[in-house]
Amino acid sequence: MQFTVHKNVMGLIPYFKSALTFRLSENRNNGIDVATLELPIDVDKVVFQEFLLFAYLRDEDRLSRLPLGLLLPLLQIADYYEFEHLLRSVVKALEKQYCCLTGELAIQLLSTIEPLRFENKKDLEEIALKYIVFNFPEVSKLRLFRELLQSEMCERVVDHIASEL
Repeated sequence: MQFTVHKNVMGLIPYFKSALTFRLSENRNNGIDVATLELPIDVDKVVFQEFLLFAYLRDEDRLSRLPLGLLLPLLQIADYYEFEHLLRSVVKALEKQYCCLTGELAIQLLSTIEPLRFENKKDLEEIALKYIVFNFPEVSKLRLFRELLQSEMCERVVDHIASEL
């Protein structure tokens, strides 16, 4: 899948600024510099469309209404492409949607943010851990929770649960 984008819009994102210089096919469309982006293989088409919509519109209200199932992959792609404005906006949206969390989503949030590099991931980790602590009887029954206990995050989860009890 390919997307045609405007170089002046995508050039505001550090990753694309360098990519537009070196790798992307370019042309001029009625005097406007455009480039063709290939959809990364491991990125869902809808997620990438939301990424591009935000790159163009910077609409945080629209972003805050997206379901958590779209926000988590958006967080990953924003971190990968070092798109700081989208990172901050997704974090805000996730914080607003705390009441919509379920045990599985809290665990997915922890798993999603663990490998990411952005600065304020501790805030999101705290949200997920707080949910797990307050809903421990429900969460502890989940297969995902048992898998989490076998991961590198186990110590952090157990420490946080112990500190809240």
